[in-house]
Amino acid sequence: MLVLSRPPYLRWLAAATLIGGAIVWEVSEGATQPAPFAAHAISRGELIEDGSIEWRQIPSGLFPSIDPTGAAAVTGIADG
Repeated sequence: MLVLSRPPYLRWLAAATLIGGAIVWEVSEGATQPAPFAAHAISRGELIEDGSIEWRQIPSGLFPSIDPTGAAAVTGIADG
């Protein structure tokens, strides 16, 4: 008499859950915040104005939140 074992349903369910969770994680947007980046090279002592800054979305907590508008550059800042 031939006895067949049960298919590994729990393994299939775990694999499907893991793959589904990975897809949801990849597709969903994480928490972001705007951060200032230099739109062009800023030389030392130059006043930082709205045209000098390009705001980009970055992951939350990566940099502290600041608004450098109206400040003077203490050192030279490369673009980007």
